[in-house]
Amino acid sequence: MQGKDFLYFLVDEVGRSLYVENGTVQRSAVPKPLPETPDGWTEIQIDNIRNQKYFALDRSFTVPLDFVRDGAFILKDAYYKTGLEAKVFLVISKQRLEYDGTEYGYVYDGYYRGEIDFSTFNDSGSKVTCNIMEGGAVKYVKANENVVYEFDVEVPEAKIVKMDGVVLQQSASYEVMNGAQPSNQGAHVVELFLVGTEEVSSIGAKSTTRKNVASIADIFNSGSNFLTTSSTPTELKLTWDFGVTLSLSGVGAIFNTRFFFQLRLYDQAGNPVNVIGDPTPPPVAYNLVNFNPGDPLLLYTHHRFTGTQTFNIPPNTLCFLTGRVSQNEDFTTFIYDDVSNPFKAEYTYLHPTSYVQALPPSYLFGKLIEKVTEGKYTAASDTLVANDDIVVTCGDAIRGLPGAKIKTSLSAFFQSYNVELMLGMGQVLGVIRLETKPYWIDYNNSIALGEVSKLVVKPATDLVVNSVKVGYQPNEYEDVNGRQEFNNTIQYTVPITRVNKELDLVSTYRADCYGIELTRINLDGKSTTDDSADNDVFMVHVKDEPIIENLAYVYELDRDLNPFATGLLQPETVFNIFLSPRRCLDRNGAYVRSLFYKMDGSKLTFQTTDKNRELATTTPVVIEKADVPIVSLAAPLFTANILEFECPAPVNLVEALAASPVRAFSLTYQGITFKGIALKAGIRPADYEAQTYQLLSAPDNDLELLIPLTD
Repeated sequence: MQGKDFLYFLVDEVGRSLYVENGTVQRSAVPKPLPETPDGWTEIQIDNIRNQKYFALDRSFTVPLDFVRDGAFILKDAYYKTGLEAKVFLVISKQRLEYDGTEYGYVYDGYYRGEIDFSTFNDSGSKVTCNIMEGGAVKYVKANENVVYEFDVEVPEAKIVKMDGVVLQQSASYEVMNGAQPSNQGAHVVELFLVGTEEVSSIGAKSTTRKNVASIADIFNSGSNFLTTSSTPTELKLTWDFGVTLSLSGVGAIFNTRFFFQLRLYDQAGNPVNVIGDPTPPPVAYNLVNFNPGDPLLLYTHHRFTGTQTFNIPPNTLCFLTGRVSQNEDFTTFIYDDVSNPFKAEYTYLHPTSYVQALPPSYLFGKLIEKVTEGKYTAASDTLVANDDIVVTCGDAIRGLPGAKIKTSLSAFFQSYNVELMLGMGQVLGVIRLETKPYWIDYNNSIALGEVSKLVVKPATDLVVNSVKVGYQPNEYEDVNGRQEFNNTIQYTVPITRVNKELDLVSTYRADCYGIELTRINLDGKSTTDDSADNDVFMVHVKDEPIIENLAYVYELDRDLNPFATGLLQPETVFNIFLSPRRCLDRNGAYVRSLFYKMDGSKLTFQTTDKNRELATTTPVVIEKADVPIVSLAAPLFTANILEFECPAPVNLVEALAASPVRAFSLTYQGITFKGIALKAGIRPADYEAQTYQLLSAPDNDLELLIPLTD
């Protein structure tokens, strides 16, 4: 027997029907429809609207409903007992005719499920008016997408990343200080005052104090080394420009007395060592100045010495400067001046290897969805699984601190990995999926809307841009190497004058290898030292397959592109070239090209970047500072044109999009077929009245066919 076209239910979180019996609200596992249909049901419209941020379709319920009698009682009971967060859902079931092979009958199928929005609760006595909001995943995402959650990095799912360092170019400037002693009592360690660095302090450059020393052991024990080299050989370039006055007291001068200004090297145990390649047995002092005027009258006066010399220093070496004379050492005084002229040390540094825990993005996405939806929904992403080599970590984990946590929101995660992978996010069959944008467009299985009588075409001005910003937020470093960082922001312009809008493809996460390395070095193991990078989230590109070190699986930094890279100080040791801004642009190329209708002959013109613009690779050819012909980008996903028309919705539209929200639409206008992806597609279930549709035009549509057409 045929019944009502639609039945309406109020249900709780687990789907039990709410009904009124003997003046109280009861729950039943057996469906119990409301005795009275809510007022306003004939105006109900269910719209599917494309989320401009996440690119997939969101569903909305467009009108409030008036609930009377039992419906009003149930909603009053929920609100007055629980408040705004009461959980009541509206379920609409739709009648359909079914044939089982022998006879026909009518059955009801679930058609729509939305949540009562008690923030719009309006009790006027005999009726209660409430809006219906899209429930489920969409509700949770809208409410919690910007909430920052904490996630442990030290979990079994983490990958252990081998951070074997970036070779850094370092520089420290010193003043050669006065501080004269009455007598040097032998050689002395030259007093240096650190006046400026282009390095991080823990590497080893530091102030020293001039101390009198009588033996080689005293030099080491003075603690006045100006530099400690790293665990790898270091090229050290010394530049000096200082003045010194030598004077003699109590004895007569000796002809051919020499003044020496020397570099001395010691290992960590205090044993003298030589520069690499010097076969002379230690101890050896390397003369920066070896001055012999012959006549003492020319020695014991003021002198100025300048010069430059380069040495190859062994690993883990302490470097000292010493001054002395060859005769009458115990009676000579040294007074250094010209303090405005620095002594400068330039050297390379490679920090010892450390091991950093990082999370695969597919794991972190799953944990974020669990948090955002309060455990109600699960996540899936074939795209992230395929790109789990772009791992994510944090400043504390890079520092090696126990208990490190990544602090991030779903919105920040999506923005950052969208920059890398051109993503869209939506709900498919009860699962929240994160996939590349082409996944969310199915032109081959489009929903046919039939013939339309009127078609309006207009540019999608909300999408059209005249500039593109891509990459990562700029960061400042107190280090000369920071100027070499290539993972920062690149800005492009496009020759469009009728709009002034920017496409923002800038990650909230960092991928700057120098920032990662300086965080690792500067604060390595210093658990009581705060740093601005502590809570920063970093992405690191690692190799797909691990190696085994110390019986553990370890992932190496991916440097496959390094042999083909130019424009870098240390092309062998940098990492994250794969994540460079231009490569991010290329991976978003299909979407970017979609925004520039009929502009394949134009280009994205490089304007500026914050630091290193010289990075380029030869295989494949990618030049960060080059202009980008629009035609060189991947084929567009759509064109930035809106097809707007009215037509009745297919009776199964809600069910079709629920089952496959990626389907495009097709229509026919004056005998020409067009396709597009929905910006807005709706249905009014009560009467299937014609609705206004808005589609983004498919790239294969030949809109020029519209030129001769009239109504």
